[in-house]
Amino acid sequence: MTSTNSEDLASQYAQFVQIEDEYVDQLVTCNKLILDAMDIIAKRAKVLHMDTGGISPSQHGTGSKPKVI
Repeated sequence: MTSTNSEDLASQYAQFVQIEDEYVDQLVTCNKLILDAMDIIAKRAKVLHMDTGGISPSQHGTGSKPKVI
């Protein structure tokens, strides 16, 4: 009975390790997606900053909104 219990525990442990590995893979994928999204946002913000000359609408007095890309 002890060997069967040990085998069951070993099998459960192996399953938990596999599940953990899958979760880690999902976290890595999510992290990559977040970093990609931040990169896209930063690039668009840089283009927006260049389009407006780096001056906010309140500073240049026209009241127009910056162009959104």
